[in-house]
Amino acid sequence: MIVISVLGSIARLNGQVFNAVLVNGVDKTVLSHASVNVHEIQAQFFTDDKGRISFKLHDSIRTVNFSIAAIGCKVNLTHERTRKALDTIYVEILPKELEGYTIKGLSAENVVRKAVEMIPVNCGDTAYFCRSSYRQYQKINGKYANLVEALPEIMVRVKRVRGKLVPDYAFAVTNARWTKQVFEPGHPESNSIDVVLAENIVHNLEGSSLLPTRFSKYRFAFDTTNKDGSVYVIKYLINDFSVEKHGVSNLGTSFWGESYERGVITIERATFALVRFQRQTYRYRDYTYFVNGGNNWVLPERRYYCELRDAALDITYRKENAQWYADRILYHYTNEYYRGGWGKLEYVVTCNYEWRNDGISKYTTEQHHDRFFPAMRIYDKVYDSGQWANLSFPFVLADQHNVFEDLSKGGREKLFVEQLPDNK
Repeated sequence: MIVISVLGSIARLNGQVFNAVLVNGVDKTVLSHASVNVHEIQAQFFTDDKGRISFKLHDSIRTVNFSIAAIGCKVNLTHERTRKALDTIYVEILPKELEGYTIKGLSAENVVRKAVEMIPVNCGDTAYFCRSSYRQYQKINGKYANLVEALPEIMVRVKRVRGKLVPDYAFAVTNARWTKQVFEPGHPESNSIDVVLAENIVHNLEGSSLLPTRFSKYRFAFDTTNKDGSVYVIKYLINDFSVEKHGVSNLGTSFWGESYERGVITIERATFALVRFQRQTYRYRDYTYFVNGGNNWVLPERRYYCELRDAALDITYRKENAQWYADRILYHYTNEYYRGGWGKLEYVVTCNYEWRNDGISKYTTEQHHDRFFPAMRIYDKVYDSGQWANLSFPFVLADQHNVFEDLSKGGREKLFVEQLPDNK
């Protein structure tokens, strides 16, 4: 569905300037660089980077016919102008199915299947240590909160079970810091690194978007704009469901149908190794939870019920010593929380997770040797600002200045010193 929000005429120009912004009504993104033909004046315009157009249109023209062409969209529509300051036009457009191509005898789906088959070969390291950087934070009703930063060393032991890789993680954390935690419905655990690691396709194929038994519901297509001959770039689309859990650990398949997903898979041609996986999930706004999926109360209080807004995942892999490892995982999802009873929207919460692989080794340090635990345990220790002074772990999913501006007016260091006094 596309929404065109049409700004009313400007009085000082005698109502003849027509301003519009084109917006995708499903995922709320603007349609930038779209072609817009206006039949009444036989003119063509192109939206800018913000999806906006502006042209002269006489007030006597009350019915406007548009032909719109953009990536994944080609539609004709008629709009009856109103005298309101803002006109909104709804057009029902379902996500388009991707056109299939075949390259050198392999279809796009076959390339993805081959990549999945090769995971145990390309990502077959079964025992190693991974130094890493981790960050989680939320945006609650427009304000950032609940920041946790840690430098965990992860001990990874992988078993092969029926041809699949099943990981066992342990964590040693000696450097960590966090801000005062603010409650909201569905608040995550004090640290949720397991949420991020569970998105690693290599170690959780069953819960990922690349489980081959689901491919009959998918549409795959080669990205014909790809100029890098060393990789396949494949787009995919699932209209019927998404594997996105958006923070609901026991979601299962109960709410399949609440959303759809599309993404891009980058695969090395020579080895069929996964290089990058990107997924975007969007809520079908006409999906009704209680009717279609059942109970969506937030347990245990049952004061709110939870609805997905959207989500995105971006995983990159890198090759090291002939094996491929997850290099960076970026993940965020946004939920809406409605008060039970009268159904008032009270919270809009975005959960952000950023994880980075800082190095693979077969050995650990003496400092970490006896400090590995099944869960990421943050030790009670005084805050040493010197350990963080030279940290190079930039924010990706949000602007760092905006995050710390919301968290503390007193500045970055004061924010953490108040929580854990500096031991210097």
